Amino acid sequence: MIDLNHHLSSNHKKMKYLENNFKINIHMKFLIISAMILLAQLKLQTATAQIEKSDSLALVDLYNSTNGPEWRFKKHWLKGPVKTWYGVAIRYNRVINLELNDNKLSGVIPESLGKLDQLQRLFLAYNKLTGAIPESLSNLSQLQFLCLQSNQLEGSIPASLGNLVRLRGLFLCNNYLEGEIPETLGSLSNLVDIGLFSNRLSGGIPSSFGNLSKLEHLLVNANQLSGVIPESLGRLSNLKSLWLNDNAFYGSVPTSFENLSKLYCLHLSSNKLNGKVNFLKNLPALHDVWLD
Repeated sequence: MIDLNHHLSSNHKKMKYLENNFKINIHMKFLIISAMILLAQLKLQTATAQIEKSDSLALVDLYNSTNGPEWRFKKHWLKGPVKTWYGVAIRYNRVINLELNDNKLSGVIPESLGKLDQLQRLFLAYNKLTGAIPESLSNLSQLQFLCLQSNQLEGSIPASLGNLVRLRGLFLCNNYLEGEIPETLGSLSNLVDIGLFSNRLSGGIPSSFGNLSKLEHLLVNANQLSGVIPESLGRLSNLKSLWLNDNAFYGSVPTSFENLSKLYCLHLSSNKLNGKVNFLKNLPALHDVWLD
């Protein structure tokens, strides 16, 4: 009798164990299946998510305004999903990069491009863009790089570009830009590179440029700039390249330049400068100097 009870008790425990184990397995399978369904739904949502309408319309405007059918590369433009369009990068259904350098764009930059307010990189260099730089580009509050060099752009540099507080690189060289360099650019505290050379810019270098503490390269050569070189440029402790040649600057080279300990390249030739520059020999990194 004892053995029988023991045997029944043992079987009962085994059945209980199997039952619990079965419930655990069923629960685990349910969780796995639920996770797989959720993952599939997320993938489906990502695949079918629509880009912001204003972004897609702005890109269509650019295509139509710059002779899109004649672009060098235009894979999927106006045909497939926007994320597959050549030169376009998307994140969270917004356009963040537009890179169409050397792509045979011709015509004007549409004002509607300023609606791409999540854009971080705008590269339209080495094309045949004409007209003025749109004021609306100042709405691109996330922009880090604005590269419009080597086009046929005219007019002045919009002072409103001083609103692009995240900007790290400003490249407008090799165009037909006129007027003065806006003082407002001196408020762009994240700027590392400024390329404005080979334009028709006049006036002087804004003294506010001395506030650009991260600036490493300032290239404004081959313009029609004049006046004295601002002493404030001596505060640019990270400056490595300073190209002021082929302008009409006069006066002496600021003695504050002796503070530019990282300066590697200094081009001052073809101006109307005078005075001594003996202090430059004390700059430890200076290697490439054009004075005459």
